[in-house]
This record gives sequence, C-alpha cells and structure tokens, in this order.
Amino acid sequence: MEAKITLFPLNDSPYGKELEVARKEAEKSHYKIRHGALIVDKKREIFLMGSNSHQDSTWHFWISYSRRYPKRMFHAEFSALAKIPRKDVLKILKLEPVNILRDATVVTYRLSKTGVTGVSRPCPKICWPALKTLGFKDAVYITRYHGEILVAREYF
Repeated sequence: MEAKITLFPLNDSPYGKELEVARKEAEKSHYKIRHGALIVDKKREIFLMGSNSHQDSTWHFWISYSRRYPKRMFHAEFSALAKIPRKDVLKILKLEPVNILRDATVVTYRLSKTGVTGVSRPCPKICWPALKTLGFKDAVYITRYHGEILVAREYF
C-alpha cells in the first residue's frame, strides 16, 4: 500500500504554527544545510524539538546514534527523539514502539545557510523507517511540486 500525501500552499497551510517552530529550530543548527524537527502529539501539542546538531542532544544518545550510524550527521528527528523521557530512550535506540509516540506527527523544516527554504522530507535510509517503526502516524514537511514550494502531509 502506498502512502497517502496531501499538499498545501506554504503560506496557507494548516500547519503554519508548527512549521514556524520547526523553522526556528533549524536556525539553531550550525551546519551548511540546517534542519529542524518537532514531534507533535495527537492534540497537535508540541512536546519534543531538535535540530541537526549534536550540541543540543544528550551525550549518551549521541554516542549510541553514532555507533549505529557511523559517519552520519545527527539528524534533527533523532535530536528531538533524544529528548524523550529517560525510560524510553533505550526503546528509541532499539527502534521499539513507544506509547507516547504512537500516532504522533513529525514536522520538519530545512534551511540553507543563506536562509532559503528547501525540501525537508525525512531521509529514506535512517529517519523514515525509524519513524514508521516507532509508531508515528504521519510526517509534515516542505516539498517542491512543479517548481512551487508546498507543505506535504504524508502518512506512514
């Protein structure tokens, strides 16, 4: 079964508030391509945020992540997941479903060093399979369609 995708104009998206917070998270990154991510619960309340920088993560999570994904940048989605309550951190690293993440939404935003918005779909090798396995319901991200920047909501 193929995932269902809904597209919205960037300036008229029902996820405007969440995307603005994700954008501010992306601005915290020190990398050339800056990503911000937030995890939103069923009631659309933001409860975890992160950017693609290991400086805002817990050190033990960063060590475990770098062993599992050597030579990989610390992705914004995992930076947000690193801030999960301590009792669930090992489950996250083992990619076991966690109750508080069931039916949650991940919102991602990408900025270039000059501040240009770019495609921010979670990566297909690390983040997308991990989010799906952890029980997320959907992802909201920036995409391009026929040259236009849009907001996509894609179900896992």
